[in-house]
Amino acid sequence: MSTMGTPSESRRTERVLADAARKVSKAEETLHTYREQEAEALEKKRVLEEEHDQLRQSILTNALAHASPDLRREHAQLRQTLDSYQSKIDQMREISLLSARVVDSRIKTKQGRQYVEYKLQIETDIRGTLVLWHRYSTFLNLAATLKAKNPHTEHVIPELQTQSLTGFFSDQLILDRIAKLNEFLDVVTKAEEFQWGIRIDKDTCVYKRKTKRNSSGDRSDRSYSIGRESIASLAATGRDSLFLSPGRESMMANGL
Repeated sequence: MSTMGTPSESRRTERVLADAARKVSKAEETLHTYREQEAEALEKKRVLEEEHDQLRQSILTNALAHASPDLRREHAQLRQTLDSYQSKIDQMREISLLSARVVDSRIKTKQGRQYVEYKLQIETDIRGTLVLWHRYSTFLNLAATLKAKNPHTEHVIPELQTQSLTGFFSDQLILDRIAKLNEFLDVVTKAEEFQWGIRIDKDTCVYKRKTKRNSSGDRSDRSYSIGRESIASLAATGRDSLFLSPGRESMMANGL
């Protein structure tokens, strides 16, 4: 028995498909028009906001030009105070770590002995990309601290080789260490239960916080219930004098 439709059924199907194609085409044209109108509205909004800012600045400049010396001095003091408060607010805002990766290495010499430093590239939420150099022992210390603070973690922290490379620097061995360090960093930055911080300089710290899950099982905001003193810190060791002085190092360990 033939399953082919009659000529009339074929024509009906063609008409339905043609009608659907016209509707889709019309919808796409309408969407394109809406997007053009949206872009035009956003551009007008940007121009108006720019003109408003210029007008406000012009009014302020004109007012100050005709103001008394006392009023101009008071305005300058208020501006300085406002800038100071804004700077303090920016410093108090916590910087969150998004990712961390070793991207390079270099050989340094100290007191006649050579050693390897690794270039750590950190992506943050509000400060963009930050870069600093650390010795291998710094990562070993972080791994040991995280293991001690998370004895029953669901994620296995990759083992890092403890053999010293002082005075012996095979290119392949360094590359292998970089690969292992990145495997380690990938786990401790993505696993929800790990929490640690790293000092960039005397005024800047970056934190990787624990992540909570909401009732639906999705990730929610980072946990801030645990004090900074309980966060494992990636700080320079005593030998890492390039990064932190002993005073700053102790501040890092105790201040987190």
